[in-house]
Amino acid sequence: MTDSAVDDMLREGVTEVKFTKKDGTDRVMLCTKAIFLIPEKAFGDNVDYHDRDESMRPRNIDVAVVWDLQKDAWRSFRYDSVQSASSKDLPVQY
Repeated sequence: MTDSAVDDMLREGVTEVKFTKKDGTDRVMLCTKAIFLIPEKAFGDNVDYHDRDESMRPRNIDVAVVWDLQKDAWRSFRYDSVQSASSKDLPVQY
């Protein structure tokens, strides 16, 4: 699975990603990059997330920064550590 395929899934909704952590253990995470699924509190003072200046922080293209739906916090993983990824249809709470 390509990095862009994983990224597309993450941007569209909830994705279950299985990956190997830096310490060598495997982890399964329900996560997303879909703005409508991430609580406002996650953005802190940066309410205008869509308009933020990406140059403020260098982006590592090898790393996915995602919202972990189970831990209710930002997490990241390296694309090259992904073993599998699949879209999940979960009920959304408004």
